[in-house]
Amino acid sequence: MALNVDEVLELAYIKFEEKKYDQALELFIAVYNAGYEKKAILQNLYDCYISGNETVFRETFGHRNGKKIDLYDECNLDFYPYKDGEYYIYNRIEEKFEGVFSSEKLEQTKQEQILDVLEFTPITLSFDGTWEKFFSILTSATSRKIYTICSNRGRIISYFKIPEIKKYMDNVVIFQNLEEYQKYFHEHTAEYLPRIVFASENEAEKINAILDKEHQYRLTEEGRNRDNILLTIGIPTHDRGNLLLKRLDNLLQMPYDAEIEIAISKNGTHYYQKEYETVDKLPDTRINYVGYDKEMYPCENWANLMSISHGKFVLMVSDEDDVMIEALEHYLNLLFHNEGIGMVCAKTKFQYAHIEQKRYYKKGVDALEEGFLTNNYLSGQIYNRQFFLEQNIVEWNFKYRNNKFYYLYPHMWWQVLLCLKGDLAIDDICLINEGTSCWKEETKKYAMEKDIEDAHGSAEENENIIGIVSTYESRMEQFCGLIEMIKDFKEFDKEIKVETLIMAVDKNGYLMTMVCNAFGYKKEELDLWIEKLFDKAIDTIEELNLDKELRKNALKRLLNSLNYVSLSE
Repeated sequence: MALNVDEVLELAYIKFEEKKYDQALELFIAVYNAGYEKKAILQNLYDCYISGNETVFRETFGHRNGKKIDLYDECNLDFYPYKDGEYYIYNRIEEKFEGVFSSEKLEQTKQEQILDVLEFTPITLSFDGTWEKFFSILTSATSRKIYTICSNRGRIISYFKIPEIKKYMDNVVIFQNLEEYQKYFHEHTAEYLPRIVFASENEAEKINAILDKEHQYRLTEEGRNRDNILLTIGIPTHDRGNLLLKRLDNLLQMPYDAEIEIAISKNGTHYYQKEYETVDKLPDTRINYVGYDKEMYPCENWANLMSISHGKFVLMVSDEDDVMIEALEHYLNLLFHNEGIGMVCAKTKFQYAHIEQKRYYKKGVDALEEGFLTNNYLSGQIYNRQFFLEQNIVEWNFKYRNNKFYYLYPHMWWQVLLCLKGDLAIDDICLINEGTSCWKEETKKYAMEKDIEDAHGSAEENENIIGIVSTYESRMEQFCGLIEMIKDFKEFDKEIKVETLIMAVDKNGYLMTMVCNAFGYKKEELDLWIEKLFDKAIDTIEELNLDKELRKNALKRLLNSLNYVSLSE
């Protein structure tokens, strides 16, 4: 038998007295919706469900991102506590209940698929302020900003009251119209433009037109802002202005502006100078070009690149290689949410094609063991710029410029410094498409011009540089140079010095056997050079003045390493 309104109301009071507040609320709302004593019922509901929670609502509403907001009385929605994390929504303007807000439903909502692909860029949402329709977007607000365009401010700000939604709403920015929206981005040029738009077709067209206009403005001198650059794409270049222009043809198609810059440090004065002049005159202010009209060591030019950059991180890219623009979203997101990263090794099409899964190592021994002597190819490496600048690289460059290892692979030592300072990330999203190496062509060119000598030696020496670095003699020189640096480095305790020594033995032993097995290089001399390698390692262990146990362990590990190298032959 159905109950009449009076009986339902009486039952509501009974349920409330029994502390069955959710059931009581359902009944009170049913009576209200029936049009019975609406004013009295609403007052009762306020007294029973809102009044005791008003302080919490106001405190939750009043502080967002450390800023106090005084718009509480403009809210036109009330939220009546129902079940855990659930609230009945009451529209004050239309004087009706609009269903239930559920934080559990919000948290379980999968985000829009496009947000998995474009995982970094902020979002624009133009809607009526009803968040229940856009839970799939709101869930992303913990990691990115959502810029909303909503004329119904009283409705959209009401959600700021709900404690369970606070973590999502902190990154929501509200505009009442397109004019406010455009003005904000025109005046705040360090803020990243939101390149994902959810709106009606007509509204989306207007928004995208605004974003394109502001993007073009940011490429001008007046609109360029370098205060919030997350990633510098750093290109050290030497006598390759022609190749550099090709790289820029690709890079200038990027949709980014405030997030990214392209820093170029030019070394050398012999070839393609007109092309470098063209680069210098390109009208895109994302380009940060510095031309050094002298010959420098590679380490000097690379360090200069880090100095002139403005980004929090610097992606090193050879002037032979292209950045895969579609992958930048992923890496921007990775860097934005991991400021403690010291370096990233990104997958590349060829050199680092073996990377098949994401890995993350904490700074110190864990990062060092994984990152030491593993990343010899420059392109695809991302360095924390601040961490790098704190290492006084200029001093390193001066002290070890004639050290064979440091001369050839300064960045591999920088990686040591960065792994001690910050975390190491290895990522399987392909970021670099390597071009065809032009070393052979260039060394022949230098060799033909006997009058040209760069900072690294004569043309005759350059002619053979590729072969030289892979010979047993050169690998031994590199090994000895690395050992010198390991012994000198005060940040290494004796255990780490032993660890890096063994890793260096393994690496160089592998390289010696590889050149022998793969190219048939001086097979009759391999054993002799392996013996020299291990003799040097044993001498180094003795020079380290290790305690008895550590020395014993070091020699044992060295023997295991010898067995490993022998099996590789």
